[in-house]
Amino acid sequence: MVAELHAPPSERDFQVFRLIKVEQRTTREVAEIVGISQTRVCQIVQRVLDFLVATAPADDDEKQRAQRLYVARELAAERFDFLFKAALDSFEESKGEETITRTVNSQFRAGLETSTTRSSCGDVRYLAQAARINVMAAKLAASRLPPWNLAVDESIADANEHDTSPAPRNHPLEDCSTEATESPRMAEKKSGQQAVSRGKRYLSRRELIEFFRGIEGRTVPVQEEAEGFSPREELEQVLATSAPLPDQQPAATGKPLTAKQRRARAKFLQRKRSAK
Repeated sequence: MVAELHAPPSERDFQVFRLIKVEQRTTREVAEIVGISQTRVCQIVQRVLDFLVATAPADDDEKQRAQRLYVARELAAERFDFLFKAALDSFEESKGEETITRTVNSQFRAGLETSTTRSSCGDVRYLAQAARINVMAAKLAASRLPPWNLAVDESIADANEHDTSPAPRNHPLEDCSTEATESPRMAEKKSGQQAVSRGKRYLSRRELIEFFRGIEGRTVPVQEEAEGFSPREELEQVLATSAPLPDQQPAATGKPLTAKQRRARAKFLQRKRSAK
């Protein structure tokens, strides 16, 4: 029976099922949240139900009854999880400052209100309720539905249902990873250029070499070429103003520049003023 299903439900389908069957939302609300039609919501709920029935362990004698009982237990486990999370969320929301107002009636003055503000660590009644829910949920097996991760875009979710290709080694959405076609050599060159652009005070030997290769490969503007300004001189200025030479140890903070560094810096400032 599982073979009759073209593809298992996606994560979005399970979340729509939870919103309808667990949280008891209306089809209109779920359609607005997910961004699909109400007819599509009903189809998704039926599809998930068919999947649960098809994957349910069946007995030899009472096959249909065992399958329906399995789906009911699966749904009950999901509802217990929802109620348990709601109790813990309510406990977290009860933390903080709370104001208690009392009305005192006396023979001299009626309707005197007094307000007291105190810091609350949370209402323990929510924890007691969560504990009772946990005890009741322990009688059922844990739910096999995937974790909550709502996919709003229907086109992306439908495409993921039929996409059986393996994920790329370096995911394109992660900024911390290099591109799939990027070589380690190119990654090292980028690291050297990024270190200089961030104004890093001390550069390693590898960063200096890769930065030098990067500026040697760029195109020199016409004005700089006419003035005899080469990328090699640009590297010397960067080394003189922001970092020590590769063979030297990093200088202590506040140590004056050497004579060679002062000459390179004066030469750079002079070119900068003449360019203006």
